[in-house]
Amino acid sequence: MKILISPDSFKDAADSDAIGLAIESGFLAVDDSFNTKVCSLADGGEGTSLILNKALNGEWTTTKVVDPLNRPIDAGFAWIPDRKLAIIELAQASGYQLLKPHERNPMHTTTFGTGMLIRYAVSMGAEEVVLCIGSSATNDLATGLAAALGYRFYNDQGLVEVPRGQDLIQINRIEKTIDIDDIKFTVLCDVNNPLYGPSGAAHIYGPQKGASSTDIDKLDQGLRHMADLIQSRLGVNVHDVSGGGAAGGVGAGSLAFLNADLQPGIKTIKELIDFDKAVEWCDLIITGEGRLDQQTMRGKLIKGVIQSAQAYQKPVIAIAGEVSLSDGDIKKLGLLAAFSITNGARPLGEALPRTLNDVRHLSTQLASMVKGLVSVK
Repeated sequence: MKILISPDSFKDAADSDAIGLAIESGFLAVDDSFNTKVCSLADGGEGTSLILNKALNGEWTTTKVVDPLNRPIDAGFAWIPDRKLAIIELAQASGYQLLKPHERNPMHTTTFGTGMLIRYAVSMGAEEVVLCIGSSATNDLATGLAAALGYRFYNDQGLVEVPRGQDLIQINRIEKTIDIDDIKFTVLCDVNNPLYGPSGAAHIYGPQKGASSTDIDKLDQGLRHMADLIQSRLGVNVHDVSGGGAAGGVGAGSLAFLNADLQPGIKTIKELIDFDKAVEWCDLIITGEGRLDQQTMRGKLIKGVIQSAQAYQKPVIAIAGEVSLSDGDIKKLGLLAAFSITNGARPLGEALPRTLNDVRHLSTQLASMVKGLVSVK
């Protein structure tokens, strides 16, 4: 039986390659006659640039930037010299995983470091930039990113050198002091949330980034205010853009400040690695991500895997650190089944180090079940 193993990373625990190998190990431990293929995936979050760098035979390039709290770090991106293409992952410099749990609060974080990566790529001669915007720790509407590139943001006290989420509500002037109109920006985005409101960046993603209920209200007000300011100062309407709320407003900000083209991340990545060819080959797909929840329903990686599987009528089983979807939602999503790697509540600090072992253990159980079904059949 041919098993295609195509998971996303499990945030804070393991990357997609490690998860995929753990699943494969579980299946082969039960029966080494399983014909397995690991095809790691990403949807614009952490690991995307590495996967695309490998797929396009690129050169991994590193430079010194700052993290979401404006502290010095080294970060990298994929450089495809023959195409003068840079593939930059927001998670490298502005990602959720760069911060300790107690440091996470989108009121205080910035995308400035991602802007520094873009600036470095431009200095290398990049004519095209693919920006992967998943897994952000921020809610600054890409103002930090834009400031690193040369935009200027002002409030009543003067220049805001490194804008953060808390600064949005007070910004009252924007100046564009750079010319990057000749550079083609493509943003990979796999959610359709608007910029603000009940389904917007602050309300949907703020809690997992460490925002309190009071913070969320302030952030949402700041996003609304900035949408008005962007329209009046730059002539760009980001109020109702599908995907505008992605990555704390980077979806909308990339339109306003970079004139970017928003594209489905998982769709683009599947095309680059010829994923559908692997789907056509297999009998069963095992996918997975850290949390299977309502965000999955809105267009994350697993949904992209299912869309390819349905085109070839191949069943999909999902493994997750946590499954909060109802049975009805799991069926609606198009999964044959979904399983959590934990049997009950466990403190996060205890669960994360056990992730790969738990994934492997669950995979052995799935493999036994699949083998039994095949034998009966």
